[in-house]
Amino acid sequence: MCIFYWGLTGYLFTECIQLCCLMYLYIPRITFCILILQKESTHVEYLPKMLRFKILMQLESVDAKKVAFLFFLFINILGLGYTILVTLLIFFTTIFITLPVICQNDSEYWSRVIVLLFILFNIAINLWFVTKKKSLYQKESIHYLPDSSWSECTNCGKIPPRTHHCPLCKHCILRRDHHCFFTACCVGEENQRFFIVFCFYCGVGCFYCLYLLCQYMPMANDADSMYSLFQYLLPIAVAEWMIGYIELSLFVCILTGWLCAVSGFVSFGIFLWQLFLASVGITSHEYDMGVWNYHYNIRHNLRSVFGRWWLLNFVIPLPCLRIQDTGHSESKYL
Repeated sequence: MCIFYWGLTGYLFTECIQLCCLMYLYIPRITFCILILQKESTHVEYLPKMLRFKILMQLESVDAKKVAFLFFLFINILGLGYTILVTLLIFFTTIFITLPVICQNDSEYWSRVIVLLFILFNIAINLWFVTKKKSLYQKESIHYLPDSSWSECTNCGKIPPRTHHCPLCKHCILRRDHHCFFTACCVGEENQRFFIVFCFYCGVGCFYCLYLLCQYMPMANDADSMYSLFQYLLPIAVAEWMIGYIELSLFVCILTGWLCAVSGFVSFGIFLWQLFLASVGITSHEYDMGVWNYHYNIRHNLRSVFGRWWLLNFVIPLPCLRIQDTGHSESKYL
């Protein structure tokens, strides 16, 4: 058995090396597509002159722009589908496979189910608000005349400060932070608070489900203690499931555990980054450009994202709350 494990490990290591070589070859091509798609972005101005010249020469090809747009449109759909399917898989596995085994009685089972459903509700409703409350710039929504602080967009005309054009959304986005492929839309003025809470509950849900899965897997695994930890490596679990060494339920739990670990760290990382940006009153784009013109006190900055009762957003979404001055309009103190 030990020879089998070491042989399988060597084979998987070789495959990983080949995968890294493929990534080395294709990542520059994908990066090139990003630069083609975001040719109107000010980021292009900060590229080295030789690289910028090559990109601008390639941009003369309309087919290159179409290919880049279709590629990222596919990633857009794939990212949102991944978010929904992985979330359902994690919570389905935890509620219907893990909890019936580790819970001692019905009261413990239902109390944990209620906690999981509360987390799932907040994930789902905040994701819905992120995708529905898009921060699109519309001329009729601005009730004051443009001034010298406004800039010119080649697609949308005059736009207020902190507004940037998204080639995927095909609109200018108010206080645009970034385009999130996991939600298939831009994060901006109207939906940033829902995005931050969404990332928070994704991280909480993933780590709570991982905690429950770590209690379940030793109960379901009858292997010797010497190989029990080794079996939880995902490539080993795939191989053992394919040869029938472990049951499908245990394999699904191992897969779900790895998804929880990766998704939890990514979600909390994005949450902490977005919370830092909200506390200092800037966006990711402004941070990259070194623009700190909208940095006030923390209380004002958080209200400009979450509204007056900003902590309540972490209990239940509050779309009715208006936000304060965001740097491109008159103050809207509540």
